[in-house]
Amino acid sequence: MVKKRVKRAFKDGSSPKKKSKIIDSVEEIPSEESAIESDGEQHVDSYEDDDEIETPYEKRIRLAKLAVAKAKQAIDSDDEDPMATLTVRLQEEALQARGKLFFSVAEKFKPVSLESIICLFGHKKTVTCLCISSDCKYIYSGGKDASIIKWNIKDFSKLRVVKGGRKGSSSPYHTGPVLTIGISDDSKYLATGSADHSIIIWSPETLEVLFRLQRHRSPVTALSFRRQSHMMFSGDRFGRVCVWNLPLTDILQDQGAATKIEVLSICGLSLERCVSASGFGGAGICLWKVEQEVCVQYTVKNPAEYSIECIYAVNDDLYIGGSATNTLYLWHMSRGSPICKISPAHPPTSSDLDSVTARPALNWVTSVTGLFSTDLLATGSSSGHVQLWRLHLESEKAFSFGLGSENVGDDDEEGSDGESRTKQARLRVHHDSAKLERIPKGEFQLGGFVNSLAFSNDGKWLVAGIGQEHRLGRWEERRKVRDAICLIPINIPFKQASDIWM
Repeated sequence: MVKKRVKRAFKDGSSPKKKSKIIDSVEEIPSEESAIESDGEQHVDSYEDDDEIETPYEKRIRLAKLAVAKAKQAIDSDDEDPMATLTVRLQEEALQARGKLFFSVAEKFKPVSLESIICLFGHKKTVTCLCISSDCKYIYSGGKDASIIKWNIKDFSKLRVVKGGRKGSSSPYHTGPVLTIGISDDSKYLATGSADHSIIIWSPETLEVLFRLQRHRSPVTALSFRRQSHMMFSGDRFGRVCVWNLPLTDILQDQGAATKIEVLSICGLSLERCVSASGFGGAGICLWKVEQEVCVQYTVKNPAEYSIECIYAVNDDLYIGGSATNTLYLWHMSRGSPICKISPAHPPTSSDLDSVTARPALNWVTSVTGLFSTDLLATGSSSGHVQLWRLHLESEKAFSFGLGSENVGDDDEEGSDGESRTKQARLRVHHDSAKLERIPKGEFQLGGFVNSLAFSNDGKWLVAGIGQEHRLGRWEERRKVRDAICLIPINIPFKQASDIWM
């Protein structure tokens, strides 16, 4: 089955379409003087409106001039070739805005001992979700006990705890398990979705409730923010995907019946798009294009597959999903079916596990994440196994470069961090010739369900949320496993593209 397009997938919410004004034939005709006066006022108003309305072409020109001005300020006057530096800077910003940047950092990974892994305990029930602030200072986690906890990464202390209310109570907080959590790139908004059908927007600093969003009619299973934006995407068990533009509480777009397949995971992109993982009823992923109001469906080409449990977008072109059959899929935006498939993604039951907590059948991929715009990925399974992956491009045609004759191998040259990062930042993916490779000695056996994974933006930590149960159910409980947040020190030197020129 090839890529399927579903037009008009989104339904407008609070922003109705403009209706053309119709003059009633019975309407009183004004006199000439009043008509002239009103016509003059209308012309003035129309001129003012024309000044406020910005066409897409004018917007591109304005953003280009702004980018050039910022680039000139960032360039050092001592540069030998300021124009070349300016060119590279503008190319990187353009690629970053389009979600095309790609860095190679997986080869810098060094083996980590299990003794160096740090575990944090605070949730009374299964840890279901977590996220890390963009400044890499705090971890926010949610659990089946309906609580939200803020952690300090520096000293591993518990800063704030918000306890949820009982089911059916009038608590201002969640009254059901917290199933998903997300934070904006500027750390201004923290969003949580719960089984009580609600979304709460918090202040990340104080964990005070800013406002509550009530639109979903089933458990909210997925949340994600658009990159470098306050646009938020949410999905539920009934297959509804909602688009929000914070701090507005009115919904921007609402997709109610485009797929009718439950949304288990969602990931925001750099453009006004998101990609979601489909559960029972149609295994695959969906690419939601907000501006065009289009939903593009991608299949798995596997009749035995019945659920894609999690999804992660490497950039705006490449998407990775983990399934309930212990299979890892890699999609390219231009292909309707996976370009790479690995099965099994995680080993069967380990002999090191206790017989009570061990899973007798094949485990499934429960979580996937990555260091954004890099080749470093991580997946977690239902047996507590965490595996690091490298996204490998098979041929040189898979890359293009911002400047002429540099080689990919030059990334290992000695020099300043800015110089090496500049060469890496010029790499971008424009071909689907790619595959996934396991990183040697990049696996960890933690136990329990790995319900959530997240990399810190500086590349120092891989954080895993561990629980006795799966985040969406109570299948095969691991009673001897403690609910915890595990910090794995991977210590890969990395800077986000936006920080290279700061």
